[in-house]
Amino acid sequence: IPEEFKRTDEEKEKIKENMSLKIVDYNEKNPGQIPNGMLIKANFLNKKSKTDWRTLLRYRMNTNAKAFETGFGFANWKRFSRRETGNILFPSQKSPIPKVAICIDTSGSMQGDLLNQAMVELKSILSQIRHKALILHIDCEVHKAENISNINQLKNLYGGGGTSFVPAFDYINKLTQKDQPDIIVYFTDGFGEYPSSLGHKYKLIWLVIGNNSFTCPYGNIINVIP
Repeated sequence: IPEEFKRTDEEKEKIKENMSLKIVDYNEKNPGQIPNGMLIKANFLNKKSKTDWRTLLRYRMNTNAKAFETGFGFANWKRFSRRETGNILFPSQKSPIPKVAICIDTSGSMQGDLLNQAMVELKSILSQIRHKALILHIDCEVHKAENISNINQLKNLYGGGGTSFVPAFDYINKLTQKDQPDIIVYFTDGFGEYPSSLGHKYKLIWLVIGNNSFTCPYGNIINVIP
């Protein structure tokens, strides 16, 4: 890339913000002409998450606070560090990487501001875990499952029908043990049927958008008003 076209990360973010504002403005004047996936991204790029995902994930994983900080981990005595003093051996450092599954309620009732807020939260949580997460697009069935590490890898959302939380847990329960997540985050407005039990001892977070009346006998419920 020629030097004159290179941009800093801050400059790139500013360009994205300006473009998103132009896309939203164009859509207001010319409704129906912007692809849905592009419009959703444009709507959430300028919004900030309302959830402290670093603290929340750390709490749910019962992990030492510094384990989520870059360059820090736990002592690993199975593999020694190259650093040594005299005859003293030091353990290497092992950073815990929780496997996360994120279920996105794409039902008809989640369209608009609710789904936009879900994308804001998705962007934030991906920036915290810093590795690939399993993303499920689900209304009353799982339409797509994909692994992404950055919000820009999400090209579109699939759904628009009724709501049931059951298929998401059925899908996850059928994964191999190697692929089973440590924690599940479910973005939803809470208007749906949940299973009588999880089937596995997952750590579950319900991120309920725009509905303070949702209750469930299991999982941690976080309410967000868009």
